[in-house]
Amino acid sequence: MQSIVIVSTRPGAGKTALAAALVELVRRDGRTAGYFKAFEANDIPPAASPDARFMGTMLGVADAAAGASLGGTALLGVLDGQPFDRTAVIEAARRAGATKDVVFVEGGSTLSEGLACGLSAPELAEALDAKVIAIARYEGEAIVDEALAARNVVGDRLLGVVVNGVPRGRWDATVRRLRSFFQAREVPFLGALPFEETLAAVTVQQLADHLGGQIMNSADRASEIVENFMVGTVVLGKASDYFRRMSRKAVIAHGSRPDMHLAALETDTRCLVLAGNIVPNPIVLARAEEEDVPIIMVKQDTLAVLEQIEELFPTARFAVPANVPLLADLVAANLDLGAIRAPAGAAS
Repeated sequence: MQSIVIVSTRPGAGKTALAAALVELVRRDGRTAGYFKAFEANDIPPAASPDARFMGTMLGVADAAAGASLGGTALLGVLDGQPFDRTAVIEAARRAGATKDVVFVEGGSTLSEGLACGLSAPELAEALDAKVIAIARYEGEAIVDEALAARNVVGDRLLGVVVNGVPRGRWDATVRRLRSFFQAREVPFLGALPFEETLAAVTVQQLADHLGGQIMNSADRASEIVENFMVGTVVLGKASDYFRRMSRKAVIAHGSRPDMHLAALETDTRCLVLAGNIVPNPIVLARAEEEDVPIIMVKQDTLAVLEQIEELFPTARFAVPANVPLLADLVAANLDLGAIRAPAGAAS
């Protein structure tokens, strides 16, 4: 069994997405792959881990699970001097990969997350005799500092660094510089992944769940993919012309603006998000049912909705089942995966 810990250098870098793609690629090679999330950095029960549920249900990965909840309750116990026994987590990770050729263990959202409980990426790797992949999200050239930190923290167990989300317009020059820089400093570089707008999508149901909203109609369309967002506030000119600027979109508007709702429904809209906890106007609801466009009613105001959507996208960007094969193709084309995709028994 080959064990690989995947860790982010910062939240939202894309470690769950990378794990999903790697599971898909290993299975394409005719080998078996397991997945285990070491912990949730909150008080979500391990059995309810959204990442583990996604991997288990959507990808059909047996034994996908999370090991522990390291939210406020657990950390308060550690601070009060109560020992945290990580043994159960390590044993569960081993079980997840016991009958697999490769097991991918998802670590923390930073290099240090989990340290107080003995579950940081280096500690997981040591306990599981695993290699580590560190994924960093590209936000300019300063990304190299995060990669160097990963090398310093993980040491010889670092299988390599992946830089995610490089803009297509800067692709060639950026990847060339990164490769040269890492090679000169002996940092293993698996490669970079481009930002793909077509993969930057969530489903209507994901959006509703994240916002704590209620789908008022057309629940059978909850699996529709939303690729863009528009806000219906003050619009100069005809509102429907404004909304035609984007397709496959969610429109966020206050519940008291039926004019905006009806204008959005004249265009390619995947759902309406109505802020302010206001029941939809009966005319709007009837039109939405006629067009088969779900309405999500939420309690927050419009600004709060936008802030929550901004939080959603880095973490849910690839968590759409239909996107996993596309992402796997992207990973296979751009990353050096020889150490992972080697025939069974060939990789150490």
